[in-house]
Amino acid sequence: MIDLNAATVALYNAMSFCPIPGGGDVTASTTGPVGDFFCDDHTHFSATGAPQIAALIAQGIRSLNLPLAAYLK
Repeated sequence: MIDLNAATVALYNAMSFCPIPGGGDVTASTTGPVGDFFCDDHTHFSATGAPQIAALIAQGIRSLNLPLAAYLK
């Protein structure tokens, strides 16, 4: 099992996403790195955020020595 929750929390902490600068909730008007990372719905990743999450998944596949790792670039 890839613990994507732990990996994303570590990524968000490394990117200083938590707490959100200025406080409050993430909304469609959130700007800066947090706003750039997510689409306007702040549930789906943007073109900036998606590759970083995909890299976490690829890293998990490699770390677990899953056969799928042979297909990763």
